[in-house]
Amino acid sequence: MTHQARAQLPSRPTEKNHSYIPSLDGLRGLAIAGVLLFHTGRLSGGFLGVDLFFVLSGFLITGMLLREITTNGSLSLARFWARRLRRLFPALAAMLAVTTLATWWLQHSTAVRTASAELVRTTLSDGLWVQLHLVNWHLLAQDASYWETFGQSRLFAHLWSIAVEEQFYILWPLLLMVLAASLSTVLGPRYRGNAMSLGGAVIILCAALAATSQLLMVLLLDSTDPTRV
Repeated sequence: MTHQARAQLPSRPTEKNHSYIPSLDGLRGLAIAGVLLFHTGRLSGGFLGVDLFFVLSGFLITGMLLREITTNGSLSLARFWARRLRRLFPALAAMLAVTTLATWWLQHSTAVRTASAELVRTTLSDGLWVQLHLVNWHLLAQDASYWETFGQSRLFAHLWSIAVEEQFYILWPLLLMVLAASLSTVLGPRYRGNAMSLGGAVIILCAALAATSQLLMVLLLDSTDPTRV
């Protein structure tokens, strides 16, 4: 092929990773630092780092899902869930195994015996719910206050945030697929992959969910223990 013929060929589009924004890594790092400082008593408002982390994760995941829907007209749930599983499960499984074995050893070791039988029981009980990504509902079902779940009697209470994140990964793509299908049914097939229409619908959906959440918090608020909401 001559140089002139090669010059006339259309250039292949280069793929760009729109889902990665380096500056957001810094914000997530600050969010985690805020939570750690809050638990040491050095930053009273540091718990808001959890909210910031959730917002950033939701923003990035939603953008990635919307790009796939608008580009392909559909969403591969199996591929999306497989990516999430590969990202989170190895480290989580290793931590669960090491922590459970260490707790069991500390309870049975004649030289140490620093772990109580209650700690071993709650570790084994909570570990199952952690693997099912439902430990937050497990703790709620036990009527446990947020602060009461921390300390020497519970090791996996902090994983409630991972459970919330995993539940988001499961439910949010399904909601977006239903939303895209509804747009296609009501407005016509050409709107299914329309970025502006789908984006506007997502904003309305998020606003409705936020308002519902706020209403439920007001109705269910327990002044004696606000952590139960």
